[in-house]
Amino acid sequence: MRSSAVIARSACLAQSSNMRSSITPMEVTVAADVMVDLASKDDLRQHHEKLEKLLREPRQRIHRLRAGASSKATPIVLDFGVPPMGMFWLPQWCLVWGNDAFTNVSNVSWVLFAGPLPSGGALAVGPPVTGLDQADPILTGGNSGISVPSAQNIPDKTIVWSRDHLFVVLSGSGLVAGASAYHACCGVEERPDTEEARTW
Repeated sequence: MRSSAVIARSACLAQSSNMRSSITPMEVTVAADVMVDLASKDDLRQHHEKLEKLLREPRQRIHRLRAGASSKATPIVLDFGVPPMGMFWLPQWCLVWGNDAFTNVSNVSWVLFAGPLPSGGALAVGPPVTGLDQADPILTGGNSGISVPSAQNIPDKTIVWSRDHLFVVLSGSGLVAGASAYHACCGVEERPDTEEARTW
């Protein structure tokens, strides 16, 4: 009996040994990449300077400018002023009216200009109105001008530099009869005078 048990045990061990030797080992490879971007002191300094510049420099602002004057028989200038030093304006729209924004004024028209402001008495009654040789018209209705009251959109990228005035000139035979005063309002974007800001 003992001899049979020993033989059976030996057969089991041999079978187990054969099973182990027939197992094919498996390999699992795990790959991972770690990238660390280390900035130099010079890179950090340039980055901080750029942030400081963005925070320090003035950005775009929106303004609604107003002007007004009493009526008279000669052409009337409504001056919106000039952009602050180091800035420029992009006019967006302009509205001109007489005593109120509801009443039509006959025989009066207006044109928007950018450039040197006419000196006192330089404007002569037209048509055509003279004395505006140094200024550039931005909005004009042709021979008849733009009626009063009316609002007009201004073409994109029309720039008023810091050395230029933005102003309206009203003219016509109905200035005195049409209203006791005239008013104008103009929306502008104000930007810093830099190459970057001109492309915003």
